[in-house]
Amino acid sequence: MDLREIAGQFTIVATAQQGVDLKDIEKAIDEELAIFLKKGPSRPEMERIKTQYRAGFIRGIERIGGFGGKSDILARNQVYGGNPEQYKITLDRVAAATAKDLKEAANRWLSDGVYILEIHPFPNYSAAQKMLTVKVTGCW
Repeated sequence: MDLREIAGQFTIVATAQQGVDLKDIEKAIDEELAIFLKKGPSRPEMERIKTQYRAGFIRGIERIGGFGGKSDILARNQVYGGNPEQYKITLDRVAAATAKDLKEAANRWLSDGVYILEIHPFPNYSAAQKMLTVKVTGCW
């Protein structure tokens, strides 16, 4: 069983400029998320996300194959929805969604803990003075 069939993941990505304390960025994200959980999205935000979702879908079906193309959409809907035309129901649900719906879903799914991953760039390295030589013997 593919666990993605029964679970979901929500990701917030932030890229810090050099010298910025990551704790400050984390605090700002926490504050914005708390505001969203309390107030929900504004009307312009709801209109924008619905438009972006539909536009992304339309761009996808303009291609026959590949990620997000017709074959991908039909196969994904068959696997996850049991019907290759499940996308029609999804499009209707997104179009009918209200700010209240999104706020309730966010509070249900985004308020029970977090996992924070920090990725730091490597420091500047220079080439070693001595080369390492490895001799491999044997037959594969």
